[in-house]
Amino acid sequence: VNEQSDLKIEMYSLEGKFQELLIIKSETPGQHSYTFDMNKRYASGLYMLRIECGHKVAVKKIFVQ
Repeated sequence: VNEQSDLKIEMYSLEGKFQELLIIKSETPGQHSYTFDMNKRYASGLYMLRIECGHKVAVKKIFVQ
């Protein structure tokens, strides 16, 4: 994060179905990391995270065991 920005992380199935809003907050400049315990809420498999920070958007695949 280069400047104070709104951060939103959403989880989707590979089919594009919305699963959960994981984070929505204002974030300070710098590098940040987050840990989520998904094993209790989701079946194992591939999912997508949509990460929006300010005007930037990225989509990453994750594997839940």
